[in-house]
Amino acid sequence: MLEGESRLFDGANPDQRPPYPRDRDRILYSSAFRRLAGVTQVVSPSEGHIFHNRLTHSLKVAQVARGLAEHLREEMGGKGWLPEHIPDPDVAEAAGLGHDLGHPPFGHVGEATLNRMVKGCGNSDGFEGNAQSFRIVSKLTAHRPEYLGLDLCRRTLNALLKYPWFRSSSDDYRSRKFGAYRAEWKEFCFARRGDPTDDRLSVEAQIMNLADDISYGVHDFEDFWRAGLIPVDRIRDSDDTFDTFLWKWGADPKANVSKEELQARKDHLREYLRLTFPETVPEAFLERAAVRRTTARLIGELIRSVSVKKINGWPEVEIGNRDKRWELAFLKRFVWQFVVKTPKLGTQQEGHARIIRCLFRYYLQAIRKGNLDYIPGRFRGFTGAHLKTKRPGGDARIAADVVATFSELEAAALFGRLTGTRDGSVTDLLHA
Repeated sequence: MLEGESRLFDGANPDQRPPYPRDRDRILYSSAFRRLAGVTQVVSPSEGHIFHNRLTHSLKVAQVARGLAEHLREEMGGKGWLPEHIPDPDVAEAAGLGHDLGHPPFGHVGEATLNRMVKGCGNSDGFEGNAQSFRIVSKLTAHRPEYLGLDLCRRTLNALLKYPWFRSSSDDYRSRKFGAYRAEWKEFCFARRGDPTDDRLSVEAQIMNLADDISYGVHDFEDFWRAGLIPVDRIRDSDDTFDTFLWKWGADPKANVSKEELQARKDHLREYLRLTFPETVPEAFLERAAVRRTTARLIGELIRSVSVKKINGWPEVEIGNRDKRWELAFLKRFVWQFVVKTPKLGTQQEGHARIIRCLFRYYLQAIRKGNLDYIPGRFRGFTGAHLKTKRPGGDARIAADVVATFSELEAAALFGRLTGTRDGSVTDLLHA
């Protein structure tokens, strides 16, 4: 058995499947993965099937990640790469399936709210979706009575670490984005081969990260284009509208792009827009077919533009074509500017944050009082263990675990019960 195929617990499993496809299937069949059907990608799943939810997004990230891994595997073959540096398609696909397991109800607003609540209770790790994904696969998911979590192979766990470090205490990027809580120190060190200070991403983690960007840029753009929320025709056909779009992009301090860079790329981006999104086809069926053809072509072009180079002996995956890097950033910017930043979404998010705060406080109080009847059955063992040890911040971690495992319909239903605005039913499975 290769080192990357080793597991913390399940080395003697009689399953005849190869180790990495088995990991992929463990994630695919988990309840944590199914829950993503009820979690926001950009807008709520209740808005309709035209929009991606976290589950359909994850499926497409996994498919793109597999395509990228197969493309790079062929490119790297016979060129002197170490075996562990050549991407495995099953590992890349598994990372794509599992990368968003930790996203709580209501997407990033739920994540930010839980982070504030957990930190406010004295747990310095707070809450972070990527770290929660790692916690789910390594500890929270029920798979076998003999161990906690899914007991994934070392290489698969490592592929999930988009940010392979713990939370920084300083006010920098690593204080906002990190891959594991310190509560998962043992599992993190196992995934990192015993060296928690090595912050290089594995080749499959890089592929998963890039597949996530491609899926967000192309598939989410497709959603809002079809829904009529992104006025491609006005931007494409009007010089003033196009210039205004670029100006807003360059004026955003979070965009990480200068106005001078945008001005230098203006002609290329305008031509890309005109070639990619030609005049709208008047007949509905043909228009939908044209959308599908466009997105398929964009993904194919982006995958083929990805390359790998060796830096100090380590594989670095990137979109080697500079034009394609700009085009992907261009597509992602549409979703940010015309959907994420809209006041309509902002007011909705304030209501979502209120739900998260209420549920967190409810479960935190129940844990502190030892009221196990109020805790979902799948978390009572963790709660009982905490009540014995009373580790600082442990109650907040469990309360966040509970809230983060609800779908958005479940969270809204429970909030309605607690506030008296909805009775619910004794047959509801909210506490199973």
